[in-house]
Amino acid sequence: MGGRHEKLKIGIRNEYVGTGEIEVLDSMECYDPTTNKWEFRKPMFNKRFLFAVVVGPDDKIYVFGGGDKYNEDPRSRKVYDTTEVYDPKTDTWTYRAPMPEPRFAHAGALGADGKIYIMGGSLGQDESPPLRGVFIYDPAQDTWEKGPSMLLPRSTLAAVATPDGKIYAIGGTDAGAYKIKKAISLYLPPPPKDYEGRVQETVEMLNITK
Repeated sequence: MGGRHEKLKIGIRNEYVGTGEIEVLDSMECYDPTTNKWEFRKPMFNKRFLFAVVVGPDDKIYVFGGGDKYNEDPRSRKVYDTTEVYDPKTDTWTYRAPMPEPRFAHAGALGADGKIYIMGGSLGQDESPPLRGVFIYDPAQDTWEKGPSMLLPRSTLAAVATPDGKIYAIGGTDAGAYKIKKAISLYLPPPPKDYEGRVQETVEMLNITK
């Protein structure tokens, strides 16, 4: 569902070539492994990419956040705090309670406690830095609460839950998270080299069992 793709055109050799124009999508495609066939389903309410999607404990599909523009000025990009829920049985979408804040390039996972954990990401506008924050959504109550922050800021990360009540935040990037440090350094003796961020190879574990 959703995402982005490059628009195509017919080239001089009658083959498809890219135009360089990136389009963000609201489409929903469904694959049936028993028949090896694809079909379109009802699209989302909004076009979005770099969102989080999680299958809930009720077998419905939950979509959180994301942005509506790819290669335009990030300051004009709308970043969503919305929660859209798809019911495969009825092919319908509904809105649920929005996240406490908009999120972009974040990750989500269904915990063993039946709650959905949204981790990291950024505000997605004007080079906003990766974040450490965690939000916890309860599908049964349609409510949100803040969870314990990760140790490191991460965006474009992966999140995986295990049956023993643990959730793993894997990889991602912290690039841009330390720009404020560079600004502060203007008033301090300069460090040997300003930290500009890096792709994370680390894994963090959140234990949600009591």
